[in-house]
Amino acid sequence: MKRRFIIKNLFFWQGLSLSDYQQYFASDALRDFPDLERFIQQGYCYQNGSRLQLTETGMALSDCLAPVFVSPEVMLRENRQR
Repeated sequence: MKRRFIIKNLFFWQGLSLSDYQQYFASDALRDFPDLERFIQQGYCYQNGSRLQLTETGMALSDCLAPVFVSPEVMLRENRQR
């Protein structure tokens, strides 16, 4: 559920609400997914208050970035279906 929440929110213009994530999962998204910090450091997203939003570069690369949050189990299942 956490991965789905990230994918369904971060990769849209409004971005990921860190406070909503905290409320739903009683957990910190940046701790749960260290790749989010890496994306910030690489300039793919930025923190705007309690929200993470993709930069222009991040949005352009979103099809490459999103799979980072797909679980190994789902990737394996998708590869078997091909």
